[in-house]
Amino acid sequence: MAESTSQRAKAGVADVQGQMRDALARAESQIGEHWVLYLILGLVLLVGGLAAIAFPFLSTIAAKLALGWIFLFSGGMAIVHAFTAGNGRASS
Repeated sequence: MAESTSQRAKAGVADVQGQMRDALARAESQIGEHWVLYLILGLVLLVGGLAAIAFPFLSTIAAKLALGWIFLFSGGMAIVHAFTAGNGRASS
């Protein structure tokens, strides 16, 4: 019985490894297809970083605004979740 369990575990690991290889191949394929968009994103982030260094006061205000919106959205979602979660039971 132990041998059977060991064989099933090895088969399960091999299956997961195959799925991971497939997922990685799909991700690499999609990145290869959209490399120009990644290049543009990198350039925009580079310019944004340089602007943040050059204008620290404006970047501080922008960061505070972004953080405020994140907190506002997260708080709203937490309240919605509190009312929809039930009594700690998984709903089916």
